[in-house]
Amino acid sequence: MKNVTVLLFGCLLLLLNEVRAQSCSSPDVNIWDNTWQSCQVTPNPNPLRGNSHWIRYDFGQSYQVYRTRFWNHNKVSELTKGAKDIIIDYSTNGTTWSSLGTYRLPKADGNAIYTGLIGPDFAGVNIRYVLITIVSNWGHATCNGLAEVKFMLAPQMGTDLECDNENLAVNNNPILTDTYSAQNTITSIGHVDMANHAIFKAGDCIELNAGFEVTLGNTLCAEIEECLLKINP
Repeated sequence: MKNVTVLLFGCLLLLLNEVRAQSCSSPDVNIWDNTWQSCQVTPNPNPLRGNSHWIRYDFGQSYQVYRTRFWNHNKVSELTKGAKDIIIDYSTNGTTWSSLGTYRLPKADGNAIYTGLIGPDFAGVNIRYVLITIVSNWGHATCNGLAEVKFMLAPQMGTDLECDNENLAVNNNPILTDTYSAQNTITSIGHVDMANHAIFKAGDCIELNAGFEVTLGNTLCAEIEECLLKINP
């Protein structure tokens, strides 16, 4: 679904006197045109939620469910349709519901490269049905939408790296020993020196611009690795 421009991969153990500015490529944003949306309230499968905008997932049988991952409505001209406050309920029979909680989804940014965010963890409870009720959106008068939701079931739970931010500029002098992660892009004109060893992890690209330096004897390890922001409870 996305093109990735790898500007640096591996570990550097050298002195960089000059690094040319780089840029990242993006796929066509039209990939987000056809996603789920609700423009009229209907009776909710959970009577406590009344008439509302909702979507119900049926796994066909009960599974142990763990982590989730959300992609909000990301069509560039319709970002206000994206879900804001949601309630998540679950059930084994579709009649009796338990509440996992109320959560806030960040507004999508409309970029073609949009990797979503880490949702709540069901912690292995046995579930057949998951019900998401949209309480509010990001400003649209009638329609509410989500692009995609992923559920991680036992035994394929998977592991998601959490991000420091969507985009990250690391311009410190010195850049201290640490792992710096971003959902999209890391840019830097900082210096790795004074016996520091930095790790950059970004989902789309890493840009080392003019002025960036790694002093001889220090290291920068840069990797393209997908990571996710966390959903707000």
